[in-house]
Amino acid sequence: MFKYKTYISAMQSISNHWVREELKESKLLEKSYKKKWRSKKIRRRRNIDDKKMQKASMLEMGQKLKEVRRLKINQNLNEGPLLKKRRTETIQVPDEFKTLTSNKNQKLDVKLKRWIERKKVDE
Repeated sequence: MFKYKTYISAMQSISNHWVREELKESKLLEKSYKKKWRSKKIRRRRNIDDKKMQKASMLEMGQKLKEVRRLKINQNLNEGPLLKKRRTETIQVPDEFKTLTSNKNQKLDVKLKRWIERKKVDE
């Protein structure tokens, strides 16, 4: 009977030892998984931050390019004449101005000039 009890106690101590080792291994595994998860999370955040930074820098570069183009256009306008041909406009005079009598020529000229000025401003 004594041998049997010692055998059981020995088995229990061995099993307790294995349980302790398995607990240690499981804790180590859990730590390593947490580290991997954290590192992946950090990488994802960095990737997102990098993408945001790239977008911001691209927008900034686009704005700088627009500004440079605008400055070049202004410089070209200030330096010399435009290369485009300027078209002369033909303005059709409305019938109400044509039918006025010759006695009111002065009023006609004033009204016509005002009408032409308004037309140019509208365009």
